[in-house]
Amino acid sequence: VRGDLPLLHDVLVFQARPFQLESVLGSLLVAISGASAIMASFGSFNVDTPLARLLAPYWDFGMAAALLAVAALAFRWARRHRQLGPAAQGRALVAWTVAALLVLLCATKVLSAQYVIWCVPLIAALPGRRGQTIFRLFLPTLFLTQLIYPTLYGALIRGSTAVLAVLLLRNVLLGAVAVLAVRNALEAAD
Repeated sequence: VRGDLPLLHDVLVFQARPFQLESVLGSLLVAISGASAIMASFGSFNVDTPLARLLAPYWDFGMAAALLAVAALAFRWARRHRQLGPAAQGRALVAWTVAALLVLLCATKVLSAQYVIWCVPLIAALPGRRGQTIFRLFLPTLFLTQLIYPTLYGALIRGSTAVLAVLLLRNVLLGAVAVLAVRNALEAAD
């Protein structure tokens, strides 16, 4: 790729990347295939299985479809709640942004620890009881992320099934928080 098109280059590199070990799908593939599926490439530890190689080139479309589904829900919600004032619209914008961000983290091929950490301020900004509940449920996800990386990461890449279980638990919690965030956004005006 030409040097004057860095964004295109980044997109092509991302498309060529395998599933990172910490990603939701990557961790599931390792759980199914075993530690021998873990390999170093692209400056991280990734998953190399026949199924991973089959899915990876098309995964961008799946990730885009997940985000488009959230965008369609947000658009439908916005059309039904046009009468809301600026404050309520602002709260809804935060709710839909958190929902989209968490769905993206669940669907992406690359899920580094810092991505989870970067969510903290936005999730903390969710208003009301539902927002507080989502934040409290996100805290164990954050804790497990920090436990996995850097503390237990060496054991993870060496194939520790106990640490893989911790990673799978973190990813289940992340998925649950994403589902709650979408529900919260859908109910933002209630």
